Amino acid sequence: MMVMTGLMGPMYAIARANKEWLLTKGISSENSNAFISQTYLSVIQDMAEECHNPERFDQLVAEQTPGGLNEQVSRPP
Repeated sequence: MMVMTGLMGPMYAIARANKEWLLTKGISSENSNAFISQTYLSVIQDMAEECHNPERFDQLVAEQTPGGLNEQVSRPP
């Protein structure tokens, strides 16, 4: 299970890339950090809800908007 903690670095790098993109759109560093942090917190809270349900992650994937960007990138190749 400790192997999963190795995903912290990539997650932080994705957040950093999100911030860099928001900065190019004129969003301040402080607002970017706050928005990204709160968005990721919300996602983590969704995952933690009913976390003992073995179907939870499948349910979260299935509830994405059909044809939307989230659904498109989570679809198996």
